[in-house]
Amino acid sequence: MRRWTRISAVFLFACSAGGTPSPLAAGSVVTPRMQCVSVDEGLPSPTVEALARDGDGALWIATSEGLARYDGVEIRGYGRREGLTPPYLWDVATDEAGRIWLASHGRGLLLLLDRASPVPIAATGQQLDTADGPSRFASWDAGVRGSLARIEPRIGGGVWLLDRGHLIEGVPSDSGLELRAVTVGEPVLLFHAAAAERRPWIVRASGGRLGLERGEE
Repeated sequence: MRRWTRISAVFLFACSAGGTPSPLAAGSVVTPRMQCVSVDEGLPSPTVEALARDGDGALWIATSEGLARYDGVEIRGYGRREGLTPPYLWDVATDEAGRIWLASHGRGLLLLLDRASPVPIAATGQQLDTADGPSRFASWDAGVRGSLARIEPRIGGGVWLLDRGHLIEGVPSDSGLELRAVTVGEPVLLFHAAAAERRPWIVRASGGRLGLERGEE
């Protein structure tokens, strides 16, 4: 997953008219074909914060006005009507079970409930409401100080979160999902959680210098 910040459209590339690379002759050069997906095609907002791709190949798009799913043909949006209030999303991630996790502005960690293997809603979580009843999103905000900046799937289930300089681990349990802070001291600026590693790499600033270290097991 890579973050694209404040862009006015999503640009997709293909190497041939059918979207499938064709055999190349030695020394030949292929010019990528660019396709633009914007609010005219149904994107909820021109402000795109992050992208993630699921196991089916669909693209999930986090925007300032909600979530969108693009399957290469059409866009399906999730916004205020679906319970995202406020709708601003900073990040989106997909995990090995096919779940869609969201880092939101003001609502903490969100999970799209109509995907495979939903996590049970714990005492620390709640299902968001719409005018017509319960929404398709669950929210966990206990222990979250404000807007989550980044989210990464955690090996074995759950997620890693960056919340105003603090690294938070979301751990699934029999009762739902538990959020717990795993770093103290200087604020965490960046982190990376590789799929095959249980401890994330983190970057902090101390004494005017940047330091790279491993998170706790």
